[in-house]
Amino acid sequence: MGSFLKYTVLVVTCLCCVVSHAQLTFNNPQVYTTNNGLSQSSVYGILQSRQGYMWFATGDGICRFDGREWKTYRNNFTYKGKPASNLYNTALYTDSAGSLWFSNSSGAYYIKPESNAVTYFCPNADTAKFFNHIIHLIGIQNGNTAWIGGNGYLYKTNTLTNKTTAYNFSKYVYKQSTSISASLFTNDKIYLGLVNRVVVFDIKTGTFKSIKIEGNEMFTPLDLEYCNGKVYLSSVYGLHVVNEDGIEKISEVDFPVMRFFKRNNTQLFSRRLKITLSNSV
Repeated sequence: MGSFLKYTVLVVTCLCCVVSHAQLTFNNPQVYTTNNGLSQSSVYGILQSRQGYMWFATGDGICRFDGREWKTYRNNFTYKGKPASNLYNTALYTDSAGSLWFSNSSGAYYIKPESNAVTYFCPNADTAKFFNHIIHLIGIQNGNTAWIGGNGYLYKTNTLTNKTTAYNFSKYVYKQSTSISASLFTNDKIYLGLVNRVVVFDIKTGTFKSIKIEGNEMFTPLDLEYCNGKVYLSSVYGLHVVNEDGIEKISEVDFPVMRFFKRNNTQLFSRRLKITLSNSV
């Protein structure tokens, strides 16, 4: 399987969001589309697992590429006759066992390396409270701790034992809007992007702090990223930095700043925007 580690997979629909063609050089790249492998042209997340597979979260399933062949995983989970979504607008993560983790509007899921099945994962004993809410897989900590947000709760789950601790953040939201639009996981904090605010969870103390966005009730974060010692937030109104006492706009742009891509610890990229950061920003 190591032979296909040398492959570079170029997804045209994502590449234009990262950097301009002048900043990347590919030697004889192979382009993959819905005509030769991808299940859907919208790609939201990309990950290479330690087994060497390239994984793609798409609008119609999770695609796996081994350098030669493609396989598409779609879930068949239903709850009370209601089918789960196959639109995976999500980041991808792996745990210490090599399982691939992802989420969508129907819940959280994983695929074990020895399995071809998509397994539904519900950290809440009451499936009805978890299924078909907007679920956000935030990250995997130390290889076997999954952080999952949804329906007003932040769940800390051991992926080996399924032992789960739930933290309620519903009292910190705006007008009962508990949907997480963006998230960021750092060594000691979790940032949740919600309507009108960012809620910060301190992992060590298990406490929440709400940072309101002044002047716009319906402001919704689109992405959060840590770079150069600061937390940056993107929105349809431009670029912002999240401080302890508020959220400050630092760009005056006439177009939305969408999802971030971090090239190194001094540069962020977004659609039509290259952001070079310094300590003075």
